[in-house]
Amino acid sequence: MNETFSFKRFGTYFKYDITRLWRKHSRAVILMGFSGVILYVVWVFFGLLFNQTYCGPALGARYAVFAIVALVLELYMTRFYGFLTDKKEGSDWILIPASKAEKFVSMLINTLIVIPVAFLVVSLGTDWLICLLDKTVGDPMMSGVTNLMANMQFDEADIVLMKEMMVSPAFFEALTIVSGFANYLFFLLCGICFKKNKIFYAILIIFGLSTVLSTLSAFIIPGLDLSNYQYADEETLKGLVRGIMITMYVVTTVLTLGLGWGVWRRISTIKH
Repeated sequence: MNETFSFKRFGTYFKYDITRLWRKHSRAVILMGFSGVILYVVWVFFGLLFNQTYCGPALGARYAVFAIVALVLELYMTRFYGFLTDKKEGSDWILIPASKAEKFVSMLINTLIVIPVAFLVVSLGTDWLICLLDKTVGDPMMSGVTNLMANMQFDEADIVLMKEMMVSPAFFEALTIVSGFANYLFFLLCGICFKKNKIFYAILIIFGLSTVLSTLSAFIIPGLDLSNYQYADEETLKGLVRGIMITMYVVTTVLTLGLGWGVWRRISTIKH
């Protein structure tokens, strides 16, 4: 198979790929995207049934459901391309006339951009529409995010301090996005590596890594002498914080790239 990248061929394959995803997973995607609507209907129904009052769910309840469903979406990443471990469907996928690079790019676009953005648009859009039609619900989640971001706006002194520490306000947003990519790629990789119990093995790996890291921390942290920083000058503290934040970003970026490489290696060597 030709390993070169053809935009025309990629466009044809990407259209096929996203159509296949919709055909196989549309019910689950719709259910997750409209989770806010389901919450609203259930909340109003039980309110009328037990309290004889009509009132929509509060902002906190909607945020809680949104967070839970967002976590479920991460776990569900194991299903979108999990068919690659199946002998019949996986073999058919290998024989599709598109290069591995085109399949890989399509997989990343769908996993990291199309699916998360569609979930956000549908979830926040339906929440906004409910709030527009029913004033008992209160403010939409988007306004809550907007207010939160407004309250988190950095003043001039903060920005000056960040520049001195070689860290921009956009650093935190970039770190959040890269962390999200790492989560999605991890569950995607588990989905195309394990034949059965994909979510179980993914959670087991997370639990195992958490246990190892916690054990290492128990030995490392007590051995660190942080007393030197108790009365440190401002420049020393800036250097410490800058080093911690940059290390976090570098580690997360390397992890994301490593997971992406793992996905590439898996689809390049998959056999049945």
